Amino acid sequence: LEVGEAAWISGSPPGQLDSRASPSALACSARIRHRAPAIPCSVAATEPPPPPQYTARFATPVNIAVGQTVALYDGCRCLGGAQVIARGPSLHEQGKEAGAAAAARGAASVG
Repeated sequence: LEVGEAAWISGSPPGQLDSRASPSALACSARIRHRAPAIPCSVAATEPPPPPQYTARFATPVNIAVGQTVALYDGCRCLGGAQVIARGPSLHEQGKEAGAAAAARGAASVG
């Protein structure tokens, strides 16, 4: 999913996400609902900043809507949060794409 400009507790993004250095993905966890369990994810800065936006990739599927807020954590320490501006494909959409690709492979092997 894509999130907009983040509000970082420290006032600046963690070192791995600093666009002035060579940015890399930040391994952390995210909470998308109050008191929901944190979900492992990786966060990377998108180009071009400013303002920096981020892409979050989750270890497990999440049900989230545009406009929701994602809080990012390093263990129990809150790093900051951002609003969701775009979500990735749903599991249904991914299943349709996988089914279409499998059907195309099957049709190609028949002929």
